[in-house]
Amino acid sequence: MAIGTIFTEIDLDMSKFVKKQQDLLGKIEQVGRQGEEALTRAFMNLGVTSDKVYQGMVSLAVASYKRIADAGT
Repeated sequence: MAIGTIFTEIDLDMSKFVKKQQDLLGKIEQVGRQGEEALTRAFMNLGVTSDKVYQGMVSLAVASYKRIADAGT
């Protein structure tokens, strides 16, 4: 036997939730920027190191060629 019906309305304050989401998003973006900068520096260092290695190889090849050319004359 039902005497009546009760309706309730819940109003949640979303401002704290939204604020935490924005803070979290800001932290994630900061970590992303730091990661991108670290990768950029790493690739730049790799390029510099690779360039030095290849320049050394070229120098050795040129010196070897000169020795071979000089030995033949």
